[in-house]
Amino acid sequence: MIDHLELGSSLFALKKYSRIIVTRDLQVISEIDDALNLFSGEPPDNFCELFSEADQQEIRQNIIKLKNNDVISLALTALTTIPLEIMMVQNGQQFELICCDASESLQFLEQLATFYRYFLTTPVAICMTDPDGLILEVNPSFLRLYGYELEDVIGGNPRILKSGRHFPQLYQEMWQQISDPEAGHWSGEVINRASGGDEVTVMLSISAVRKTSGDLQGYVASAFNISQQKKLEQQLKNYNNELKDLNALKSELTAITSHDLKAPINSIISRINLVKDSLDTMPAENITEHLDKMIAAGQQMGEFINQLLDMERIEAGRVQFETERLNLETLLYSTVELNRLTATDRQVAISYQQEGTFLPIRADRMKLEQVFNNILSNAINYSPPGSTIDVSCRSVDDVIQIEIADQGSGIPPAEIAGIFDRFSQVRKKGALSTRAHGSGLGLNIVQKYVDLHNGTVSVRNGAERGCTFTVEIHGRGKISSTADLAALIIDSAGQIYPYLEAPLKSRDVCCYACKTPQEMQRILANEYPELIFFLDNHSPAAELGEGPLVKVFLNEGFRGDNGQCFQILQPPIADLEIHSLLTDVISHLARSSHEGL
Repeated sequence: MIDHLELGSSLFALKKYSRIIVTRDLQVISEIDDALNLFSGEPPDNFCELFSEADQQEIRQNIIKLKNNDVISLALTALTTIPLEIMMVQNGQQFELICCDASESLQFLEQLATFYRYFLTTPVAICMTDPDGLILEVNPSFLRLYGYELEDVIGGNPRILKSGRHFPQLYQEMWQQISDPEAGHWSGEVINRASGGDEVTVMLSISAVRKTSGDLQGYVASAFNISQQKKLEQQLKNYNNELKDLNALKSELTAITSHDLKAPINSIISRINLVKDSLDTMPAENITEHLDKMIAAGQQMGEFINQLLDMERIEAGRVQFETERLNLETLLYSTVELNRLTATDRQVAISYQQEGTFLPIRADRMKLEQVFNNILSNAINYSPPGSTIDVSCRSVDDVIQIEIADQGSGIPPAEIAGIFDRFSQVRKKGALSTRAHGSGLGLNIVQKYVDLHNGTVSVRNGAERGCTFTVEIHGRGKISSTADLAALIIDSAGQIYPYLEAPLKSRDVCCYACKTPQEMQRILANEYPELIFFLDNHSPAAELGEGPLVKVFLNEGFRGDNGQCFQILQPPIADLEIHSLLTDVISHLARSSHEGL
């Protein structure tokens, strides 16, 4: 009796096996259950007649090897093209051939192969675990997404991906749904951490896989990387805020007059009149040339107006400097990727390298993006086809240095000293780009925005060609609001999360949570949070039954559980206490920064 194997649910019905009795020279003695009907046509006298000569030889060689109680299994295709599974068994002087049509099995294997090819090639990261949560298999997309090697994760636990950005309630709700046989599934947005320490935002889906008996067989999780989407959403939010600022300044736009606008306007009017007067006689290629130059003149005016508005806001002191905690190397890399398509269209390559250990800084994301976009855009415009722009990011001590080097014609020595002055611009001359003094504002705005970040920007010509712009950001930026703060909550028993989560997040504090020393060390090393909340179960108040105390440390004074405590809170913690604590922390850190200068 052949057992019915279950693969979660019944995949196919029990196969039907038929028996044929033959002699050692394979003459058919008898058949059971009309076994020879598998082959169609008239039943042969010799079993080998059903197969090709090569297969006949293989059958004869194997039957010679058979001894009593031995079993030999073959997979052959009959002359009728039916794939067969054949088991050969010796029974005294006779031989039993147990045959089965393998068509359904092969079809099922092809389906399995299709699923496995999908598993290997899909951009969705997939992880499979046993009922205890130990990883059995992951696909290449999983390894690429999180930066692990296969041997690093097999047999491990998916907890290695925890970022500390989520409170225990999320995981509790997740496993309640997954463990519920009626639901058995959870999906949602999660921030995980890759092996290198970078955060990865994913849309995560986890399903419990059960046998037909209801017994748990394991779990399958799939994750789709939405980090870029979240960045684009934030950029859109920032752009909307920028549009609001521009709308507030629209009344001032009518008062802005400049001779730099008159030249392109006059050029457009003159060309329109020329085309109008000569429309019937002017060749089509000349009309196209005039239209292209009118479009370029219009774009020049639009760019100049935007730069002029930025400059007016800076000089009037109305520029909004909205800082947040961000990873500068990640922001730079995203800017490089955004400019890569434009560079490719101009047949210019961009290389990117980074070196050192980077801590989060407090900076205005939009303004730094504008700085890097401006320099990269200039580098692309002035690079000849076939050249490369080298972008590097280095962290040395307390300074982050960014260099953007092109292979263009360089800047005339007489122009370098004033390249960041207001009304300095770049013009093209002939087929290749050359830099000269003019009426641009872009690099002046770059310098102003870098200055706002306690940084410097400089430029130098290369030894043979091209030029290199260097931006240096010193320190990690000033703490001006609660959005510049990060907090780590160390709580192995989940006793203080409920008191801290809502009031911290409502004030835009970036929160991390951990339960183990390993998680704590990883978050401290990668994110350097300013505030650390530590649950003290051994205080006199706790021993008297009055509940545990929450010790608040600043990162600089944290030494496990015995460093210099900044403040002590006792649950339940009021919202006003959190507000007062954050105000004191910002004042203290600002004072410390000023004294260190």
